[in-house]
Order: sequence, then structure tokens, then C-alpha cells
Amino acid sequence: MMKTVLITGVLTLLSGCIPAPLGRYYKPLYPEPAATYSGDLCYGQAGAPAVLTVPLADGVTFTVRATSRQGKSKDGVRELDLRVRVPPGVRFQFTTPHIGVTPVEQGILAAAPLTMAVSATLRLPSRERIEPLRLAPTPLTSPAGVPIYSDYNSYTGWTPSWGDGFIPKAIHLTLPTVQRPGLPDLPIEVQAQARPRPERFPGESKGHTSLIYVSAASDARAADRHRQCLADGPPASACQAILTYDDGGFQIQDGALTLEGRGYVYHVEQGTPLRFDLTLRMQTPAPWQLADHQIRVRSLPDQTERIHTFAHLNLSMRYRVPLDSPVFLPVERASGPQTMVELDTRRPLGTQEGARYEVTLPAVEINGRRYTLPAIQLERHSLDFGLLPFNC
Repeated sequence: MMKTVLITGVLTLLSGCIPAPLGRYYKPLYPEPAATYSGDLCYGQAGAPAVLTVPLADGVTFTVRATSRQGKSKDGVRELDLRVRVPPGVRFQFTTPHIGVTPVEQGILAAAPLTMAVSATLRLPSRERIEPLRLAPTPLTSPAGVPIYSDYNSYTGWTPSWGDGFIPKAIHLTLPTVQRPGLPDLPIEVQAQARPRPERFPGESKGHTSLIYVSAASDARAADRHRQCLADGPPASACQAILTYDDGGFQIQDGALTLEGRGYVYHVEQGTPLRFDLTLRMQTPAPWQLADHQIRVRSLPDQTERIHTFAHLNLSMRYRVPLDSPVFLPVERASGPQTMVELDTRRPLGTQEGARYEVTLPAVEINGRRYTLPAIQLERHSLDFGLLPFNC
């Protein structure tokens, strides 16, 4: 018996979890045998069984949990968090924009039309004209052409690298020119110098040279942050961290368009490649496109050049629309076979934590078929024990 307990204890420690009280949480209850539970910590591997996932039809799933917002939300101490994942090629729609919540002790909470955050990643030809009003997996305007979206943001990116010993002391980086209707073409060019990465602790760079590429603008930006920190009054040692942890990089902004990027060589002695992390963001659904499909890095002053050619863009977009907006992402536009359109909506649960709530979801339509979903019960638990992580 003692041996069994010892083995169990060792396995528990190796799993990175320890038995402990789980605190107060709500467990969703749903009358569906295929529903599964996961923990609320360590990516679902530990913690309270507070996350309910339910498979619907044609690969659609939804996940429900009651998320604590104590001290951060003006609407209530908790919110219902409902997330839906829709595969490419599947048509999905909530039939109304309302989710009903009934605390057992308080009666029905007032309902207001909800919005949902839509996240999707599309794979598009590199020279395609990016028209979000046409490409987004939900309508962004009403039938009359009135915008119904908010908080629109999209981005694409590249991570070119060259492992052939190409480590210039100074570079001229050129990205494809951005073309936008009604605006001048926007060439994107950056000049930067290689510099050893600052040591984050004494002796870090002994036998290990890391390079970062720093532009004049990025130096000025870091200096401004450091100067502002000193003006605000923290100790000088704390403000020094701004310079110690600065990775250089560069940023170009033109209206709603922003390029963010950095270049680096992680370990010169081991021959790790010169690499760039580049992100192009657009905060409006206005059309745009790239003039070509090449990223060029030219060494200064010897003019040696490396070229990265890309055939596709992975365009990620996120925005909010009414909850009952229809959702559809064509298979040919999905960024990969595991791509999903993700929908996220939140509903306040009132200003008091009830012992139990009943959540009534609207009926849904999946590929033209209507499904009525049973009510979800949220049951408060406060004295449970389980496994909590200490190293995840």
C-alpha cells in the first residue's frame, strides 16, 4: 500500500501538478454524452473541470466556461465565455443575437444583442488584391452597405532567413511596395546596423555573440522610452532594463498600415542564420495589394544581396460583428487543413455570483440544417480538490 502511494506521489510530481484546493469555479453541465471537460489551467491539463467542449454537426464545436472578471469588469464579477470553431467549407449561423442567462436566485437577466469576435487566417496568392469586404468569412456590411464591423485588424508576415554565412555589418532591407486605391504607392525600405545584443547578465556573451539589427529610428525610440522612464521617477536601474532588453527592430507607419520587424543572428559562432521577423498590419478593411513577391536584403557597402521569394500570403484577420452574422470560409482560401474560423462572444452573468445559472443558447444553422441546443447549467463549486500545476 505504501509503495502504491509513493509511486502515485512520484508520478504526480513528475506530471508537474500537486493536489490542492481548486478555488471557486463554475462547472458547465450539458445533456450530451459526447461533451468533454478540460481544466482551466495548464492548457486544459490541470485545474478545475470548468471548460466544456461540445461537438455539433459537420466538425463544428463550441466551448463554454464562466470566466472570472472580478475587479476588471463593470458589468459583473463573471462572464460567460462561448467560443465556436467552424471548419472551412461549413456554413454556420446563430439564428438570433441573444444568449439568455437566468440566475436561479435572481430571475432572468436583461438581454442585449451581442457581438462576436471573428478570427480567421486565409491563404492567398501573393499578388492578389486584398479586399476584406469580399474575403472576410462574415459580412462586414449590411445589405444596404452600412458597416456592421468594429475593431478590425489584419496582418500578414514573413520570416526570411539565410544560413550561408551572410551576416552583413549594415543592411538595406526592401519589402514589396504596398498599393492602395486613392493613395500613393508606399515603398517600404529600412537601413540598419548590426550590433551585439546587450548582455542581460554579466558574462552572458562570453563565447556567444548574438547580433541585432538596429536602425536610427529604433535607437531613438528606445532612448525616448528610457528618458521618459527616468522622468517618471523609477530607479535608474529599473529604467536601464529598457535598454538592456531592447531588441532593436524597426517600425514604419503610414495611416492604418504598420510594418513591424526585427533582424538578428542568434549565435554567430555556431553559424545560426541571419533571420528577420516581419509583420505587416492593416487596421482598416480598405483594399490593398503588394506590387511584387520578393523581400530583398542588401549588404552595405559591398552591395551583396539576398532575396526571399514568397508565393502566398497568410492573412490573419480579427474583428467584431453581430452574433447572428453568417459564417463561411471557402476551403480554397483556408490557410491549411486544420484551419478554423473562431468565434468568441461574452455575456455578463450579473453583479452577484449565484449558486447556479441556466444559459439558453440560440438555435444554430449548420449547412442549412437547424439545430436547437439544450440549455447549459452553470453550477458553482467552491470546496473541490484537484491537481494544480506548479511548472506549466
